[in-house]
Amino acid sequence: MEYELIDFESDFWERYRGAYGNIKEWVQILVQDTQRQQESYQEAFDNLSQSITHQMSFYPATYLVVPYLLELLNRMQQQHDFDWQCKIIEVVGTCLATQSQEYPVEVEKELIENYQRCVNIFKEKTKQLIACYQAQLKQLDWNTKNYFETAVLSILGDSQAAFAIILSGWTDCNIACKQCDFYDENLDLEIEEQRQKIIPADTLMDKWDNQSLQNTYLWFCNLLHLLGDEKSQEKLRYYYGTYTCPECGKQGLVIEMMKHYLSDEWQDAQ
Repeated sequence: MEYELIDFESDFWERYRGAYGNIKEWVQILVQDTQRQQESYQEAFDNLSQSITHQMSFYPATYLVVPYLLELLNRMQQQHDFDWQCKIIEVVGTCLATQSQEYPVEVEKELIENYQRCVNIFKEKTKQLIACYQAQLKQLDWNTKNYFETAVLSILGDSQAAFAIILSGWTDCNIACKQCDFYDENLDLEIEEQRQKIIPADTLMDKWDNQSLQNTYLWFCNLLHLLGDEKSQEKLRYYYGTYTCPECGKQGLVIEMMKHYLSDEWQDAQ
């Protein structure tokens, strides 16, 4: 699947900006410094990442950046650089999560189509990374591993769920009932009394075919187990567990009630 890199002379760079303005300079550093010898290389990547994920908002510059991040991922893949491949996937996963919550940005059709082609390639590249580096992923510290796993959820599965979980910090669950006006902003998965409000989902171990991504909870809980992240796996059972609204009695998945709480429809009604 072919994709295009937006010419640096294009006025798109000035029109479609990140959180801190035009992000072309940082992209150019990443493209030109192929040996990663300049001290500014990591700084450019960090600045670029922050500019397109700041405060978990979506920025139109993302449409220009993602093709270059794919180009960078291809280079790191050829060099067998595990750490940089993870970093790039983490940023792209976060971008997709932020986009799931925003109104569509009106940009040229060709930009959107090119961006979507890149996203589809990222899906395959992410699968390849997990398959090739499973042992290294298992050895990551929990915070780094958890960040990567959430990005994978965003890229391969449900970006809205990833957005909600990122905001929750894998701890808090702000939920709202879809049937009535009840909401709970104090549901903490690390407090036993609060967890008791949720009927946790079954673990579903060994029931995944290692290929299908149709059932998000099924493949994601198995992926967490595969990477040795039992802590996140246990919390995921509560995110995909059942909550009964104390006001109207309606039952629903916690993760769906979290999405509803974050939706424009519910926020505008408050």
